[in-house]
Amino acid sequence: MIKVAHIITRMCQGGAQENTYLTVKYLMEKNFHVDLITGRLSKGEKEIRFPLDDINVIHIDELVREINPLKDLIAFLKIYRILKNGKYDIVHTHTSKAGVLGRIAAKFAKVPVIIHTPHGHVFYGYFPKFLTKIIIFVERILAKFTDAIITLSEKSKQEHLQNGIGKESQYVKIISGIEVEKYVKENFENINFRRRLNIGENKFIIGCASRLVSVKGINYLIESMRFLDDKFVLLIAGEGEERDFLEKLVKEYGLEKKVYFLGMLDDLREFLANIDVFVLPSLNEGMGRVLVEAGLMEKPCVATRVGGIPEVVIDGKTGFLVSPGSGQEIAERLKYFEKNPHMMKVMGRNAKIYVKDKFSAKIMCEKIESLYRDILKRKERWKLKIFSGKNKEF
Repeated sequence: MIKVAHIITRMCQGGAQENTYLTVKYLMEKNFHVDLITGRLSKGEKEIRFPLDDINVIHIDELVREINPLKDLIAFLKIYRILKNGKYDIVHTHTSKAGVLGRIAAKFAKVPVIIHTPHGHVFYGYFPKFLTKIIIFVERILAKFTDAIITLSEKSKQEHLQNGIGKESQYVKIISGIEVEKYVKENFENINFRRRLNIGENKFIIGCASRLVSVKGINYLIESMRFLDDKFVLLIAGEGEERDFLEKLVKEYGLEKKVYFLGMLDDLREFLANIDVFVLPSLNEGMGRVLVEAGLMEKPCVATRVGGIPEVVIDGKTGFLVSPGSGQEIAERLKYFEKNPHMMKVMGRNAKIYVKDKFSAKIMCEKIESLYRDILKRKERWKLKIFSGKNKEF
């Protein structure tokens, strides 16, 4: 039985976490022994909506998202001890902090195969410039003993290579998958949705679901509401450190009757099924998994032309791409949809056709399993070759 350790900083609600969960569950069904090593949630974060009860989860309290030298050292030592004693065949790390500590620990523990998935474009918008330079330097070193780097998009791969991280042969593009069969719009359309929120039938509902942090650009979406008349209503689902700032911005702009914060939703399907258009105004984005979810619910999207988003939203066919940081441009595209309901439906149907096969969780997991087996085979052949060479000397 192949033994695998997945390491991720925290299992909060998010694309990287859902991707990891689905991969772990699939591998367990394929008779892999899988352990999930993770830290604790940050303040205000909500645990992933999938049940973790049937997964072997190893919690490390000191594994946190923020940089903390003492906690980071303790987390590293604990991860090293787990990997050393566990005798794993493969360590697969996810996101930045877990990617650094986990790969170094795996190297010292002499784990045969080390794989990393960054899950995003971390070289812009997430960290201060000086810290980004340090991250790039560290990633260059880590790449030297990483067997494979999985990127969610071609853009992410090119960004890593342009920053001198690894060789092209190390990169494998595996698109983040979703359980597409669970997204059927008709099952979640609800006439009471508008009534619960006291939204009139004649209102045009714009939806956004995101962490409320600066890199997501929610302030520009709120700004766009200033260019739209009272027929438009914006619903924002999610939590984050910028919520207070964004609520103050709504008051400053006098948009209290047009913008509503719904908090964190455990399940986005009803939300997505009952809005008119979905908007993701990110300044940077790995892929934008929620755009796939919106597409599966036959909703056209307005999203920024950053990161891996152009591989999810096809401009003019499944929605519109706009420049990052432009509330006015977002507003113009929303006006178009409100004036052209037929095209809104056409693009929504196009979105479902496009995403339902390309972003399947089953395909994602099969590709990851195949990658694991291919690398292990290569390592075994290399070992046999070395062993045979030593025997000839005798």
